[in-house]
Amino acid sequence: MRTVITIDIDWVPDKVLEYTLELLSKAGVPCTIFATHATGLLNGLDRNQFEIGIHPNFNPLLNGSKKNNGNPEDVVRRLKEAFPQARGIRSHSSLVSNVLVELFSEMGFDYESNVCLPYSRRLETLPLWNDMLRIPFNWEDYLHFSYGKDFSEAGLDFNNGLNIMTFHPIHIFLNTETLERYLGAKRFYQDPEHLAGYRNPGKGAETLLQKILDRKLEFTKMEDLVDEYRKGKITYE
Repeated sequence: MRTVITIDIDWVPDKVLEYTLELLSKAGVPCTIFATHATGLLNGLDRNQFEIGIHPNFNPLLNGSKKNNGNPEDVVRRLKEAFPQARGIRSHSSLVSNVLVELFSEMGFDYESNVCLPYSRRLETLPLWNDMLRIPFNWEDYLHFSYGKDFSEAGLDFNNGLNIMTFHPIHIFLNTETLERYLGAKRFYQDPEHLAGYRNPGKGAETLLQKILDRKLEFTKMEDLVDEYRKGKITYE
């Protein structure tokens, strides 16, 4: 029975990111953050609690825009230079391919987490052909409200197996519960003062995360799953 909280920071301004970091720090649970950009807020985090992976965005390359983006290796290298300790990688929009997995391995990453199996009760760490590990996730705040699910519960079985949840600071800050709320607020993405006016006062991403953090669950980080797999110690049950 293991639970991993992962955070894709998605270029939010520091005030929005700080809101999430304070919530997690107060709870004291280990978690994994996938960073899209360098910010001083990540520099002073307790590495025993917070793992920092990277969250590159390859979408502009797919759209034909190479200006200021270069190629996939350039995109990854810039983030790897900012976070040289990063062992894990999750692409923005969960973009992945065999070519990218080879690149991730060549650049020294231990694992990638780009496959979502919504609400699956059979998650496991999977070995790839190049000695990297694939670690799927089974819950995401954006998908939860896109499915029209209620945020009173996550729809996961926390009493058995492994659960890996993905939250975004923007949805924690807004306490998002519907796609409509997010789309309405999105134009103020870099303006925390305006974003605050769009906060959901009811049940949403933040209230669900707090509910999970308050439970007596066995929380762990993605890198811990990797280390356990390498040592042959898998304890999901």
